[in-house]
Amino acid sequence: MLQSISYIQGLLLAIVFAMVSCIQSGRKPPVVPGAPLIVAEGFSEEKINASMQYSTDFAKESPFQVLKKLASFKTPAGNGPLVLGSTLKNRFSWVYIALVNQQKKPLKTSLVTEHLRCDKLELFHVTGKKVTLTGEVDRSTPISERAYPYNDFAFAIDLPPSDTTYLLIRSTRLMGATELDFSLFEEKSFLQHQYLFTIWNAFNVSSVLVIALLSLLIGILYRNRLMTFFGTVSVCVFMLYAYVHNYWDSLPFPVFTGIQNYNTGGFLSFLLNALFHPYGYEILKNYSIKAPVYKKIAAALFALNALMALLMLISAPFLNVLYIYSFTSFAVLNIGCFVYVAYMVYRQTGQKWLLGIVALAFGPTMINLPLNLFNFSERFYATFTRPYITLATAMMAYFTLKQLLYQLTSKAELERRLTGIKLSMDDMRKEEVQKIGRNLHDQLGNTLASSLGYLNARQVDLGKVEMLVNEAIKEIRFMSHNLVKDDDLLLTEKIDNLVDRFNDFSDISFQFLDYSEGKVNGLSILKQQNIYLVIQEVFTNAIKHSHAQELTIQAFLQNNIVQISIEDDGVGFDLKTNTKGLGVKNMFKRAELGSFSLTIDSSAGNGISIIIETNI
Repeated sequence: MLQSISYIQGLLLAIVFAMVSCIQSGRKPPVVPGAPLIVAEGFSEEKINASMQYSTDFAKESPFQVLKKLASFKTPAGNGPLVLGSTLKNRFSWVYIALVNQQKKPLKTSLVTEHLRCDKLELFHVTGKKVTLTGEVDRSTPISERAYPYNDFAFAIDLPPSDTTYLLIRSTRLMGATELDFSLFEEKSFLQHQYLFTIWNAFNVSSVLVIALLSLLIGILYRNRLMTFFGTVSVCVFMLYAYVHNYWDSLPFPVFTGIQNYNTGGFLSFLLNALFHPYGYEILKNYSIKAPVYKKIAAALFALNALMALLMLISAPFLNVLYIYSFTSFAVLNIGCFVYVAYMVYRQTGQKWLLGIVALAFGPTMINLPLNLFNFSERFYATFTRPYITLATAMMAYFTLKQLLYQLTSKAELERRLTGIKLSMDDMRKEEVQKIGRNLHDQLGNTLASSLGYLNARQVDLGKVEMLVNEAIKEIRFMSHNLVKDDDLLLTEKIDNLVDRFNDFSDISFQFLDYSEGKVNGLSILKQQNIYLVIQEVFTNAIKHSHAQELTIQAFLQNNIVQISIEDDGVGFDLKTNTKGLGVKNMFKRAELGSFSLTIDSSAGNGISIIIETNI
């Protein structure tokens, strides 16, 4: 027993010592929830949510009737924002607080709250049994008619010396959930704080606007989809950020539309979510990341978010119910898509930019939001903290601009390369024309001249003339087959046609076996064309020089690598002495232009083996 008493005495002494330490160090003891707020000497500003009592049970009662039911009011768990629930239950909330001025002089104070999730406040002073309306402000109240010329809801409160002031506040929320975050300032401190805060907010909002307009302008000028999509998203971010700081409150909204100053934030949130998905998909596309499942999910979310924005625009029935029960789920899914895009970019390239932006903008939300997904009406909005929108937007602009510069550099490099390819192909075309001319002169011309000589002889050898004419016809057919244009066909179709044409007139048996099952047709058009021209050159050389009986082409695909092998059983040639010929030279040039590897293996008397390899 004595030990228990000693323990209790020690505990009480520890508590007293802690309170004395707090006072001596300039810190106040913890506020008891629901207890009156003590305004002592040196008061400047303080969050006062913990000193309030609140209720959401009275919708139609008058302030006087509500005052009689203060015993049923609840006390907050801490000094955080008062999350008062969904408007599906009640659009009206009541808050009660007692302010005790311990100073011996009157004190001018300012009671202020942001109204991101509050549309109207009414302030009642309670004196005995008398309840008097002393202040009223809503979103549409002109700045000139407010107690202070600022966007936040604020009331001027005069605290008499050594007296207690009792305040009853009614909050009205028209859509979504209600959240209040009250602070009490000494008036001079409030005016100074609000002045600096207004300048800072204006700077941030203006910065986002400048970033958005510049991004949109650059995207349009350069006809770049990624930058244009980002500019469009940024414009929407600016509009939502301006709404968060209450810049749209005093705008005259058309009465025929469902969008008013109290639900503009919800409309812009759905619109922003819808616009993000084309931008996110364009990011993946820019890195050549194939995500067919994500594409379908993003398309569905784009449609759903756009539909919700449209329903808000036309003020559809049951809009408040749809808004409340869809906003949380959509927020989770949309943020999840952003995380997926950032992760895929990191996985593909190792770049951490997007992951950093996601953490900066949505870190607290991603931790709390899934936990509160099924408790929207009570705690959802408390999970949202204002992200560092200006910094996140600037980082996204830098990221997107970096991609634009990379695209422009790649485009310039591609144009330079294409110009080089065009020049090389022009040179090769000239060489081929010269080759055709030489063939016409050296082979066909000589054959026809010999035929004419035999016809003019004194004793005409018709058998010899017929043989020469047939040889000339064969040469013409050979040359005409090489001039056939089939650029619109797939590679396998081109090879099949080439094999059929050469089998028509040649003694060599040409065969094509496609073990890739048509996968080689997935190669780029440039690669397909140059591979085909290499094969055509091999066929031509085989007809002229190989004396082969068979020539076989086989196509394989393994681990995304295409391999095409060409083999014949002809006489072959010595690579050391025959690699400078025009045909072989053109084949390697084609390989260079098509960005694939070409390997030739041959020796005298052992035929030829050619391997073409490239990535699919």
